[in-house]
Amino acid sequence: MADSTVSVKHYQNGCVASDSLPLPKALPKSDSAASWLVMPGITDLAVHSRDLETEAAAARASGITRFCLQPDSLNQVADRASLVAESQSETPEILALGATTRSLQGTQLSDLASLKNGGCIAASDAGTLWRDSCTLKRALEYAQSVGLRLHLHPNNAVLSEEGCAHAGSMSTRLGLNGIPSAAETSALCTLLELIEDTNSELHIARISCARSVALIADAKARGLPVTADVAIHNLVLNESAIDGFNALCHTLPPLRTEADRQALLQGVEDGILDAIVSDHRPCSSDDKLKPFPATKAGAMSLSVLLPLTLSLIAAKELSLESALRALTEGPAAVLNRQPKGTLWVDTTSSFTVGEKHSLGSGDNSPYRGWTLPGDVHIISE
Repeated sequence: MADSTVSVKHYQNGCVASDSLPLPKALPKSDSAASWLVMPGITDLAVHSRDLETEAAAARASGITRFCLQPDSLNQVADRASLVAESQSETPEILALGATTRSLQGTQLSDLASLKNGGCIAASDAGTLWRDSCTLKRALEYAQSVGLRLHLHPNNAVLSEEGCAHAGSMSTRLGLNGIPSAAETSALCTLLELIEDTNSELHIARISCARSVALIADAKARGLPVTADVAIHNLVLNESAIDGFNALCHTLPPLRTEADRQALLQGVEDGILDAIVSDHRPCSSDDKLKPFPATKAGAMSLSVLLPLTLSLIAAKELSLESALRALTEGPAAVLNRQPKGTLWVDTTSSFTVGEKHSLGSGDNSPYRGWTLPGDVHIISE
């Protein structure tokens, strides 16, 4: 490879093209046949934070140029406009999601109009449980009246409240209370019925099973105004990861079967699922040292969102076009925005998770010690 030019794969407008571009001065020069990927900056729709400065640094170093801060971050619930305003940032661009209900209790609605006027781009339930469909319907109607999209997690409280893992062979063998797929799909059916009844726009957060993919595909085919995402850990791991009571893989929704994982990958490939998100949830080491059911659910994925996705491409489980669309154009469109910035990524380099750069403000990465591809060298605004 000559010093003056570099062969790249360039992703733009949903297409990947090979090209030869001038080598920017900030990139390392090499005689090796490095495979550079030039792509838009990543938009991450789901980040929970304990230390915003740390999370922002981890995001920027990993090519995430915009992320949505969940309302349960920073030990406070963003159900007031003043809290939303305090979360705004430029590098990376941090967009705050307000709490759909007061204190995320699922009962009394927040003042969504004030949240929007205060800079909130959407409102989220942050994965908390809704207690009745009437409140849920009123939330959709209220959000529609003020032009605010809701980001809601389909989760039936009655079916899931006592569970901590997928209701399947692994949870049975470990003696853990299971969360059946029906906890997600029954809640999703309710949400889709309410969308059709209210004609409200809705983003479905964190799909985890095959039946949900089929339900969303049908909803989109019927023209319902719905988008959806999947967490990266549900694309790279299945229920076997919790074997040995591995609390680092205790997530909500839980890791499900290999068949579910394959259906989620196909959902991304087909564009049924609009976005891949980190669902970054930092926890302390103590949060993961209790008996499995008592451990805090969540995984650190912010700094490895792109490398994990590149590993799925390398394994031919996702195409380059579909994977990058789900990291860039798809999630940006959910926010009615364009992707922000441009990345230069060396896809032939690799690193060991935990040694490259900051993972975030917690100590609960299920990927620590993994060798992953991809090294972001340039982020242009």
